[in-house]
Amino acid sequence: MRGIIVCLLGAFLLSQPAYAHNLADVIEEVLPSVTYIEVERNIIRKRVDAATKTIVEIKEKATPSAGTGFVIEGNLVVTNYHVISRAIRDNEKIYVKFNMNNGVRYEAIVVGYDEIADVALLGIEGKHPSLKIATGSEAMRMGDDIFTISNYYSIRHSATQGIVSSNDRVDTRYPYIRLLQLQILQGSGSSGGPVLNNKGEVVALNHKILSMVPGDVFKTASPSLMSMSAFTIRGDDLMRAIKRIKEDGVVKRMDLGLFVVSYGMNSERYLEDPVPDSTGIAGVLILAVDKDGPEQFRRNDIVVSVDGKRFTSAARLLRWLDENKEIGDTVKIQLYRDGAMLNITTDVRAASRNR
Repeated sequence: MRGIIVCLLGAFLLSQPAYAHNLADVIEEVLPSVTYIEVERNIIRKRVDAATKTIVEIKEKATPSAGTGFVIEGNLVVTNYHVISRAIRDNEKIYVKFNMNNGVRYEAIVVGYDEIADVALLGIEGKHPSLKIATGSEAMRMGDDIFTISNYYSIRHSATQGIVSSNDRVDTRYPYIRLLQLQILQGSGSSGGPVLNNKGEVVALNHKILSMVPGDVFKTASPSLMSMSAFTIRGDDLMRAIKRIKEDGVVKRMDLGLFVVSYGMNSERYLEDPVPDSTGIAGVLILAVDKDGPEQFRRNDIVVSVDGKRFTSAARLLRWLDENKEIGDTVKIQLYRDGAMLNITTDVRAASRNR
């Protein structure tokens, strides 16, 4: 019996891939594909010219902002939109550096971006080692081991390890992407870095952290943020965003100009603060109308159906719009207001972060 057990144990160990025993080997393999992203920053200073007594503007270079990215398809770099948004706005330069290239930096071009999903795609010269984005990343489970390589605090190419805390978080304002919540050390500069499984496959893209800032840090001019709770864009939604960026360049997400939350008998909103006389009504509740949103809607209206389809999940409604409608399309909405059902038409519009 002991011999059988030893044989079975030996067969089991031999069947396990090498990464199960030595994460350092996996990190060494993926490291050449992770990039340091540097965004040029210029500031304008004003001074009075002594000779002419006029105000002149002087452009000066400031310390570049930093982020992280990773290579796919040889010459495309994936990162967060917010890492390079300043460069897009102010027409500033973006540079990409690798871990082992003797200080060489590549000037990047912006291939496109999805502001709402917070994904951007850069192009660089040459062919470089690439990472694979895992399919079926929704199969990541709570407790699965993950690691990331990023440039937090601008300390280049730092590896940190953690676990998946949740595999399906949603930002209620912009639920076009689903998030993996991680228990892992991250901070300023981690944005845009790959989250990898123990096979070295990308399962998510760093997105944002739950900031943990000591009180006295706010007395400094530019506080450094560090967190053990991170929210990352799931690999399946990341792949969809990349596909749309390749097709459209600048991606627009569909919206109705409304901030809505799920509403029904068992919803958190109904249990905490129900709309008067709304027993038995299910749909999505309007909490606010955008400043330039449609005038025919009011706070506490309940959207019961859109084009005859019923939605009790705000996330599912917005994803359905995003997948099935175009900007300018007209939709028919049935909503509940003050004890009565109303039929309203409105136009689909581009989602905006100015909410």
